Amino acid sequence: RRRGVEAAIKEAGGKDITLTKFISEFSSESGKEIMSSILESGQEPDGVICASDFIALGVMSALKEAGKMIPEDVSVAGIGDSWADVITRPQLTSVHLYYKQCGSVAVDNLLGMVENGGENKAIQQIMLGYDIIDRESV
Repeated sequence: RRRGVEAAIKEAGGKDITLTKFISEFSSESGKEIMSSILESGQEPDGVICASDFIALGVMSALKEAGKMIPEDVSVAGIGDSWADVITRPQLTSVHLYYKQCGSVAVDNLLGMVENGGENKAIQQIMLGYDIIDRESV
């Protein structure tokens, strides 16, 4: 996910964008802790893209506690299009991934391996679809 975000920013000509890499667990608690640490260090991000919606919800919590307005001061986006995105205020902008399609492709590949006696033909990289769900946090 991080490499995809970095590639998209580079492709869009994001010359003035500073990428700060923080490793977070996929939880709102971890997102909140890391965002609090970023703010305590004196950094003032104007946008945060999180690897999951749950991380983003924690980031939003830390920003609100610090008195930051979303999206006026800091835009926040997540990945996953979770049920929780629409009950937060503001509602979280997110990327909808097609998990059912992903599972179907994975099963097809596994069944193909079974039919071939366990031999893996070649490693494939498959790009699956996504939609950006534009809500209120950006």
